[in-house]
Amino acid sequence: MGRDAGAKDLAVVLIDMQPGFLKKFSPEAVQSLVHAQRKLLTYAAREDLLVLEFRYRGHGDTIDEVRDAISNVPRLVPFVKAHQSGFQDDLEEGNGYVENLLRQQGISRICFAGVNKSACVYSTALHAAERGFSIITSEDLVADSSSVHQGSIPGAMRWYKTHSTLRSSVEDITGPIEVPPLSREPTFLQKCAAYFQ
Repeated sequence: MGRDAGAKDLAVVLIDMQPGFLKKFSPEAVQSLVHAQRKLLTYAAREDLLVLEFRYRGHGDTIDEVRDAISNVPRLVPFVKAHQSGFQDDLEEGNGYVENLLRQQGISRICFAGVNKSACVYSTALHAAERGFSIITSEDLVADSSSVHQGSIPGAMRWYKTHSTLRSSVEDITGPIEVPPLSREPTFLQKCAAYFQ
């Protein structure tokens, strides 16, 4: 077992693994990111962890390669968001739904995965930390595309290093884990490969 896993107070938050964002990455970068996230989601399914899946309105569904791993997660709560932060609707509407859901499930630590780490992932992690949740991620679970500068937040990477537990690899969180083969064709990655040829 990894250094950061193993307790029921841990939830996983997956952010914006959608074609509208991932088309800005190289196929190799997407493949590496997806592989790490599939490890995390396999672990979450095995350990019965709560998984919140955030999708940004208007950018498509979560890609099939990640959906395949999500399909095995028994405690999945999907959200469609209209802002960078998954907590933003809570802030604007004052209902605290996401925060209350996490608290009702006994969650005190959140492991983040997704894109873009200097925009949507950062905004959501920042709002979670401001609400007292401990933040965990690894360098292979989050990524920025080369075109993220427009929506990125200055100082985001410095924040991860000083306000979260930042690991090098997902296996530093989960421990060694085998990823089952895809149950369907990797359509998004195939389309990426064709596009870059």
